[in-house]
Amino acid sequence: MSSQKNLKTEGWPEPVLQLRKRALDAYRSIPFPTIHDEDWRFTNVAPFLKIPFEIPRASRPQELSWVPLVAEGWKIVFVDGLYSENFSQTPADFIVGTIRRVSGWEDHFGKLIPFDKNAFVAWNTSSFVDAAFIQIPDGFVPEKPVQIMFVSTGVPDSVTFPRVLVTVGKESQLTILETHTTLNGARYFTNAVTEIMLGESAVLQHIKLQQDSLRSLHISSSHVLQDRNSAYKSLVMTMGSELSRENLKVTLNGVGGDCTLNGIYLIGENQHADHHTTIDHAKPHGTSRELYKGILNGKSRAVFNGKIIVRKDAQKTDAEQTNKNMLLSPGARVNTTPQLEILADDVKCRHGATIGHLDEDALFYLRTRGLAERMARTLLMKSFLQDVTGRLPEGKIREALDELMTSRLATFTGEAI
Repeated sequence: MSSQKNLKTEGWPEPVLQLRKRALDAYRSIPFPTIHDEDWRFTNVAPFLKIPFEIPRASRPQELSWVPLVAEGWKIVFVDGLYSENFSQTPADFIVGTIRRVSGWEDHFGKLIPFDKNAFVAWNTSSFVDAAFIQIPDGFVPEKPVQIMFVSTGVPDSVTFPRVLVTVGKESQLTILETHTTLNGARYFTNAVTEIMLGESAVLQHIKLQQDSLRSLHISSSHVLQDRNSAYKSLVMTMGSELSRENLKVTLNGVGGDCTLNGIYLIGENQHADHHTTIDHAKPHGTSRELYKGILNGKSRAVFNGKIIVRKDAQKTDAEQTNKNMLLSPGARVNTTPQLEILADDVKCRHGATIGHLDEDALFYLRTRGLAERMARTLLMKSFLQDVTGRLPEGKIREALDELMTSRLATFTGEAI
């Protein structure tokens, strides 16, 4: 855990200073979770928190040996936690920037995710250097997606605090591609917080790709608040980090809200990936669909805990949750816990989970058609994930993610296709 305890006060307005001070007080008093806490019993962060992580010194690199996942689209880039104007490209007709450089965020920032009971959120809120801010006005549909890129140059034992705030106005639409990546295999810590607010009939497609160093720790806390008839569509793809934890909560706070949570985790060696999701149906006539799939190799560990809450007044809710896992080695393990908490009586809710292996009959069939065993295994794994990736709109983002997924699967079999 970092010994850094001082507020960075330069340039912040008084409300932000007060927010950071309250968060710092909470950070000093709230214990970090342990395996004795129910929500963390399968994920042990204690060994990482013994490391004296420090915020890296300011650096302004002129070039980086990385390529954006998709070239088209607006970009807001952070390098080692600092906004990089050199690599960013922002529009003029709506707001994409950082809270140090634009206005309009003051009424929303820090409102969705409380820090008084979460040490990681308190730490982020007390220590963030800057935050990405996207604001879409009412009735507006940007012609390009917005990419938020967090790049680590691999400063050893460093900690960064990515922060994202997104507001999408009434009857507007937006696609966000959020990526976390590194330039080398150093050990570092990413502690991220995201807040998203959707107006009435707004639509947001949010894709998150986590490719941090395989020696890193990645903790993410996200909360989405939906208004009437809005739609939130999420895909979280986890391939990096030695230990990662994704906390995602969506509150359908308007009649007729629609939520789709999809996830893919492809992990091997000694990786540990934990996904905790909560879909809170607070109003009637809401719909939610959740599908998370994982492929595990080596001695990797995965945790899935998905909770659907249907409040007393949320009648006519239709919710479905599924978690499916494929184990490629005897040393891999999954702990999956789908949950339903239903307080209304006129609802349709179902959930399920499976853990299995490659279909040997299907593998045999492909082998008889002339495919090498490694290629046949890779094709079967891609087929297993197809109903997740197939939900993305066709286009360059989907193609790029498919290429990354194929490359990652090939490392499990040693066969490129």
